[in-house]
Amino acid sequence: MSVAFQAKRITAGDYVDYTPSGADVDAGDVVVQGELVGIAERAIEDGDKGALAVTGIFDVEREASTAFTAGDEVWWDADGTSEDGNTGAAVDTADGGTNKFLGYAVADVADAAANLFVRVAMRNDVSRATMAVGDLSDCGDGAPTSGDLLIGDGDSWEAEPVSGLVTLAADGEVGLPDQADSAIGLPIIVSKAFDGTAAEVSIFDGNCPRKMRIVDVWIEITAAGASATTVKLDNGTNDITDAIDCYDTGSVGDTDIVRAGEIDDAYSTLDVDDTLDITVSDTTDSPAGIVRVLAIPVA
Repeated sequence: MSVAFQAKRITAGDYVDYTPSGADVDAGDVVVQGELVGIAERAIEDGDKGALAVTGIFDVEREASTAFTAGDEVWWDADGTSEDGNTGAAVDTADGGTNKFLGYAVADVADAAANLFVRVAMRNDVSRATMAVGDLSDCGDGAPTSGDLLIGDGDSWEAEPVSGLVTLAADGEVGLPDQADSAIGLPIIVSKAFDGTAAEVSIFDGNCPRKMRIVDVWIEITAAGASATTVKLDNGTNDITDAIDCYDTGSVGDTDIVRAGEIDDAYSTLDVDDTLDITVSDTTDSPAGIVRVLAIPVA
C-alpha cells in the first residue's frame, strides 16, 4: 500500500543544482537566483548542470573600506566594487532589498583587510526578521515622526499623528490629552476599596501617574459602620473632600451610594507623583466600601 506524503528529504541541502544559461561560471563566483545566493566551488560551463554551495564558511571579497564585526549580517551587492577592484562585493546593508542576504561574518575584519570569512546561510535559516522605517515605500505623508501611526490606505502608507481623545507616545504608551475649557475629553476614574480596619488607605502613595483635577467623589457602601464613621479624601496634608457619612444613621446602609458634598478646589488638582489617601474616622465597627474618584486630565 502506498503512503501519501507532502514532502520527503532529498539531500542535506548544502548544495543546489544550477545550470548556467548564457555564460560560464568560474570557480568562486557568487550566483544570485532571486533571494537564493550560492557559491560555485568548481567551474560550470554554460549549459552544463553543476552545483552551488548554499552553506559553509567562505573567504569572500568585500566592498572597499567596509569593516565587519563577528556576527554581523553580510549582504551581497552584485554591482558593488570589491577592495581588489572587482565587480561584486560583500556589504553590510540590505540597501532597501536590492542586495541579497549572504550570511554572517565569523571574525572581525578591519577596513584595511581585503576579504572576510562568511558563514553562508540561506535567508530562511534566520529565525528573525526586522523592518526599519526606511524599508517602507510610498509613505504618502513623508517620513513618519515619533508617535505617528502608519495607516495602509490600499496603495500606500500614510504616516498620521494620533488625534482625538487619546495620545500615543514614542514608546507606545497610550495616554489622555489635557482637557481644556469647552473641550471634549476622556475622564479618569480611579477605584479603591477600603475595609475599615485601617484609618488610612493610599490610592496614590506619592505616585500619581499624571496631573489631574478631581471633580467628583462617591462611595459604594458594602458594610455601613454602626458608629459615627466618616470617610474623606486628602492629599496627605490637606483635605480634598468634606467628611462623607458612612454609618447606619437610618438613611445610609449597605449597598447605598453616598457622595462628597464639597470638593476643595484649592487641593483638588493633583500633580504627577502626588499623594491621594482615603481617611476613615473610626475603624471600630469596620465600615467598608469602594471609593470612586472622577477626575479629568489637565495641563
